[in-house]
Amino acid sequence: MMRARSRNRRSGFTLLEVLLATVIGIMLLGGLYVTFEMVLKQSDAGRTAVERGDLSRAIVNRMTLDLSGSLGPLPPKSGGGLPPESTNINSGSAASSSSSSSSSSSTTAGTEGTTGTEGSTETETTTTEMAVAADVPFQGGVFGSGKQLTLYVSRVPTDLLDVNSAAQTALGGDPKPDLRRISYYLGATGGLCRQEQFLVTADGVRNSTDPDYTRETVDLIAEEVIDVNFEYYDGGSWSSTWAGDEENSDGKTVKGPPRAIKMTMVIVDDGGNQKTVEHVFAIRAAVGTFLPPLPPEDTTTTTEGM
Repeated sequence: MMRARSRNRRSGFTLLEVLLATVIGIMLLGGLYVTFEMVLKQSDAGRTAVERGDLSRAIVNRMTLDLSGSLGPLPPKSGGGLPPESTNINSGSAASSSSSSSSSSSTTAGTEGTTGTEGSTETETTTTEMAVAADVPFQGGVFGSGKQLTLYVSRVPTDLLDVNSAAQTALGGDPKPDLRRISYYLGATGGLCRQEQFLVTADGVRNSTDPDYTRETVDLIAEEVIDVNFEYYDGGSWSSTWAGDEENSDGKTVKGPPRAIKMTMVIVDDGGNQKTVEHVFAIRAAVGTFLPPLPPEDTTTTTEGM
């Protein structure tokens, strides 16, 4: 009877076996947790790297598009030379006043002695208005320093591409010309800013290469950029500044844009990791070290017939 009961009795796990199984389970769960954590960290790092790469590519593509329309110097007779001294901002008003005064005096001298029916002398005065040239010739193309880059570019007028823009212009709105000034600069609190203004209708654009810094919050395109630096290549060496309106050795044409621009920017992610991106842009409108020959002076003379 006792032997039959012992045969039907079910055996269980010992305390040592339970503890061993628990330890093995904890080790397996810990290994899975570490594996998942590594996968998640690598996924986050990869996603962050992709985002930074997308941001840097977007900035490079945007600047490439802007630089593709950069203006370059033209022959003097086509309007691409240095503006005459008499049409400068400072000398233009003086020349205008002197010309108007001389015109007035010559007209007065020519009309003296001409009296009306009541004996009064009639004097005619003419006012001569001279066109005032811009302080900054747009055919310089590129102006910049280490932290700021200004481009003068040509675009298809917006009125030709957008029906709504054309309708607003027809109703009296400001036209959208083809010449524009585009500026890239580092914001005061960090971040890369881009400002685009129409060369003809915007205030102050024709007389300054500096953007309107009061629009920084509107111009911000990449707050992840904490530093940027521009360098300019003239065909022989790199420099930290560039002024496309400097005159060439011929004294009649401007230097124009450089042959290449190198941009170095530092991008930081949410985790504080920094990435340095460097890219070199080739400028197709650059003249380089070769100066095209100037056209011959106009020697055409007019002979009055007998």
